[in-house]
Amino acid sequence: MEELLKNWQVQINKGFYPYIILKSLISRKQYGYSLIVSINDQMGLNVSEGTIYPILIRLNEIGLINSEWVERKSGIPRKYYELSENGMKTIEHMEFLIEGYVKQMKQIS
Repeated sequence: MEELLKNWQVQINKGFYPYIILKSLISRKQYGYSLIVSINDQMGLNVSEGTIYPILIRLNEIGLINSEWVERKSGIPRKYYELSENGMKTIEHMEFLIEGYVKQMKQIS
């Protein structure tokens, strides 16, 4: 049973990563690594760069987030991500869907 629950949680997390990333960008722009640290700290996860960056690329390609390279006085430039207007609308729609799923699951007898 433990293995089943662990695998189930992994699958749930994978499905929620786009939502988690979008929500994490509501309050401020973030560069990739800071986003990973923020998500891991807030959610108690251990999300890797190999998981987050492909999702960031996809979210950027479909217009839910915007990105820009920012030069730094020291070190290499950082790519910052911010939520787009479409991204905000998508969060609202995702939350509506999540609430609906939870209601439906509670009604299963």
